[in-house]
Amino acid sequence: MTFRSRAIVMLSVALVLSALVVVGPAQAATLGVQWQAAVGPRGANGTAEISIDTSGPGAISVSLKGLGHELAYSETLYRGTCAKLSAKLVVLPTLKTTPSGTFERIDALTPGQAAAVNNGGAVVRLVSGHRVSCGAFVSPAGVAIVTTCDQGRLASALGAGGMVRFACDATITLTSTLQVSKPTVLDATDHAVTIDGGGKVGLFSVGGGATFAIVNLTLQNGSASVGGAIDASHGGSVTVVNATLAHNSAGAGGAIAGGANASVTILASTFVDNTASGGDGGAINGSTVSATNSTFVGNQAGHGGAIYAASGLTLINSTFENNVAAGASVSLDGGRATLRNTIMAGATGSQCELPASTISDQGGNFSTDGSCGLSQTSSHTNAAVAALGLAPLADNGGPTETVALLPASLAVNAGVACPPPATDQRGVARPQGAACDSGAFEAEPTPGYDISYPQCGGPFPASPAFGIVGVNGGRVFSPNPCLGTGAVMAELAWAGGTSVQLYANTGNPGPALSTHWPNGQTSPRACNTATSQSADTADCAYDYGWNGAADSYQAAVGAYISLGLAPQGTTRTPAADVWWLDVETTNSWRDDVSLNVAALQGAIAYLQSAGAASVGFYSTAYQWNVITGSTLVFATAPSWVAGSVTATQARATCDAIGFTGGLVQIAQYAANGFDADLIC
Repeated sequence: MTFRSRAIVMLSVALVLSALVVVGPAQAATLGVQWQAAVGPRGANGTAEISIDTSGPGAISVSLKGLGHELAYSETLYRGTCAKLSAKLVVLPTLKTTPSGTFERIDALTPGQAAAVNNGGAVVRLVSGHRVSCGAFVSPAGVAIVTTCDQGRLASALGAGGMVRFACDATITLTSTLQVSKPTVLDATDHAVTIDGGGKVGLFSVGGGATFAIVNLTLQNGSASVGGAIDASHGGSVTVVNATLAHNSAGAGGAIAGGANASVTILASTFVDNTASGGDGGAINGSTVSATNSTFVGNQAGHGGAIYAASGLTLINSTFENNVAAGASVSLDGGRATLRNTIMAGATGSQCELPASTISDQGGNFSTDGSCGLSQTSSHTNAAVAALGLAPLADNGGPTETVALLPASLAVNAGVACPPPATDQRGVARPQGAACDSGAFEAEPTPGYDISYPQCGGPFPASPAFGIVGVNGGRVFSPNPCLGTGAVMAELAWAGGTSVQLYANTGNPGPALSTHWPNGQTSPRACNTATSQSADTADCAYDYGWNGAADSYQAAVGAYISLGLAPQGTTRTPAADVWWLDVETTNSWRDDVSLNVAALQGAIAYLQSAGAASVGFYSTAYQWNVITGSTLVFATAPSWVAGSVTATQARATCDAIGFTGGLVQIAQYAANGFDADLIC
């Protein structure tokens, strides 16, 4: 999800949770921080304790422990090693270093900074001269932290109520049900935590009118007479955010049983294969139930295979598929049912049991039968399952699995009165097309792909939105054997011929390692031992970069000629191509980053002289920092950012500043066994 989108989602979450648990701002807070920064040339991780007085002027004292190096470092260290945390960055006021070696704040925290510290989940950056440290808060004031993922420590943290967060990643298999007796929020944001009942015990029992919320957790294999994962039948409201509840079972409320006159609120969550074996509500049995941006697949019960609500039901941009019931997928006993932009598909039994007089069809809904009483012209009754184009439940990015919409789905661009919600279940911004999509998933445009010599002979990605092809065989002065015609399919042809974007490898091995070093070359700069005393100069590096780019450019020209897209004897590509310079640590570079910058200056200068439409850089913030020292010489050049695992992560990089200091134009991520790319 983009950072912008994530902020919107988390704001919504905060508003919901604030009604459940109030954690008052502390006058002073001692926060434990796990540092992400590398300190010194080799890097080291350690921990720090920070004492922050949030009530006004005061000291920020930092004691770094377990760090192997503490050397002066430029502020670009932050961009190089902590960029993935930049969405939550809190830049504290100007600091100075005390004689004892601690940091001290010169100015007071602003109210916003104090709130960010007390709310936790933020990243702090401390800067003193050229020394930079950054890390994620894991123990904000008023919050219990589970540092070791086991049942005893979790039970102890829950005993006090309030906000409970995790600083560990694990599956906690319970031997008995955890008790929640006070208003509690259990939040595993930024960690992978699963609570597992082993098919033998219920997971949480909420009593005494307490409210309970879970955020970014997986609750699975709970088994109880009521509410296999969460039994709140004697408690207050239940809120589930960015969570997965799977394979839980009970007599009623397979995953969640809510209390009378209390609400069950579901946001951006997935319920799969939960069962109410002797009653109603395969996933949820509650009084009033609302689900937004959520997915229900394969849940089963007598009535309400997915949801049974006694007195009110609201479904917004949610997807229901293959839920099983003798009655219906969703059932309402009384009160009002409101449906908007929701998909009800493929149930065993009917889709809806909703009293006709209580239905509020707000539009954009789809049902594969006529049981939901849909009345708006923008809603669709008896829609064919195949026409809805629902992919299997899968990891499509984001914290939970979702049911993707295939490109030809009737639900694409079928939503109304949206946004809100501002994102889909994964955090993808809505809308991506002319209108929001119905259901929990917002379909995105087909990505582009990039290929090079490792994909020689194919198979290649099918129907890319655009193609980028590497002209080298993995290093400078080495041609990609599949760029043009040959024994296998030409990669240039796959990418669209003259509409292709091209990238070239770069490097600077220096005169001792290179067989192409330009010693004696006089243009575009003089690299000659007779005039400079050494061939290892910035001018020589510039010429090396110039020559490497020229060699790559001519490789592209040759490929165009071989495909009949340029005439024999031409020295220019048939169109002004977009070029990218690949800057990676796998190639040879100098320890003196100024020489590396000179080589890149030579490469970009050649391509500009050859009439390239634009020239940018492909890299990551870390590699760019190692190779160039995070120079801002190329701040006007676009960045093509590598390294994302999912489309959600790639989109997030689009909102950040590029590693060059300029805009991010393309973000790369892994998809379908290839490197996919999206335009920012």
